[in-house]
Amino acid sequence: MEKIEQLMKAPSAPYILGVVLFIIYVILMKIAYKILHKIFIKIIFRSRKMVHEKLKGINLGNYELLDTKMQFKIVYLILKSIEVLIYGIILLVTLPALFYLNPKTQVMVSSLWNYVYGLLKTIGISFLTAIPNIVTIIIIIFIVKNILKFLKYLAVELESGKLRVKGFYPEWATPTFNLSKVFIYMLTVTIIAPYLPGSGSDAFKGISIFAGILISLGSSTYVGNAIAGFILTYMRSFQLGDRIKINEITGDVVGKTLLVTRIKTTKNERVTIPNAAILSGHIINYTYSAKKYNLVLHTSITIGYDVDWRIVHKLLEKSARDIKETLDAPKPFVLQKALNDFYVEYEINAYTKSEKMMPKLMSELHANIQDNFHGAGIEIMSPHYRVNRSNEDVAIPEKYLNEETKENQENQEN
Repeated sequence: MEKIEQLMKAPSAPYILGVVLFIIYVILMKIAYKILHKIFIKIIFRSRKMVHEKLKGINLGNYELLDTKMQFKIVYLILKSIEVLIYGIILLVTLPALFYLNPKTQVMVSSLWNYVYGLLKTIGISFLTAIPNIVTIIIIIFIVKNILKFLKYLAVELESGKLRVKGFYPEWATPTFNLSKVFIYMLTVTIIAPYLPGSGSDAFKGISIFAGILISLGSSTYVGNAIAGFILTYMRSFQLGDRIKINEITGDVVGKTLLVTRIKTTKNERVTIPNAAILSGHIINYTYSAKKYNLVLHTSITIGYDVDWRIVHKLLEKSARDIKETLDAPKPFVLQKALNDFYVEYEINAYTKSEKMMPKLMSELHANIQDNFHGAGIEIMSPHYRVNRSNEDVAIPEKYLNEETKENQENQEN
């Protein structure tokens, strides 16, 4: 006993005790790690079984967002994070206690504990101070969420026609809701910003300035097209399915978004036009015109002064009436657009409601004009071209030439 007491009083005794305790600590930590690891292996095994047996895939429409395999990976990652966190807490608590037993490291451990305590205290005070602001933010988000739900309900009712407001068209409902939603989001961010933790710091101000510069530089075209999209919507220039002409592009509207309008031409070409370009040009809506006023098919021909204008009118009107899709009332009519030096320019006009058949109807009108004029022995040709000909056949197909026309041609040649 006396020898043991002498050893304990020896100057090297604290160091020897520290080494012994450190070895014991390492052994105990290894045992604790193995026990903790085995516990989490069992938990992970049971979690895998539960995920595959009780959970199903999470779907968004027809797309499977998270299958059971991915869900287990998420659960596994959470459990491993908890395991590492518990092991870290054990180290954080026990390791400083071990070093505190050594007089040489007591000061270092005390400084470390003071630092950790001060850090935790600062975080705790900041969290407690931020609780009222966090509650305020939650209340604001809750109110905004319910306002948006109510506005969405109104938009659906207006679009379906169940709710009617004088002067407000159903197709305005969704764009108006989207515009209101953007405005509400911007207002919400403005209101919430001062309540965010660290909103008064220089870092927060720097990030706000940087984000503002990015938005201002990158959104000029986007904003221009978006504003044009809203203006076009409220102008009601066209709707989905309408046959329109934008500048030199004619086709049916197959897509209409905030930024662009998509048109399918008569040649099955899909054309995407920015809304800003549409707004700066002109739009012809054939569908609206056909429903509201009746469309007018029109084409021009030139006939010499040697042909009575009454005959020309009669033949052109007949050519228009021979088309099934033209209307009997109002009747087709002819305009004499110009009295040129050698010929008269006539324009036939016929009404129709078939705006999507216009290319076919124009082709049929041209064919009827040729058939009727050739049948009447009238050339569709500028006379100043004819006077330069000698001993040539007239520009009429052979089958339209009757005996009298052939005799007149032979006499002219003789």
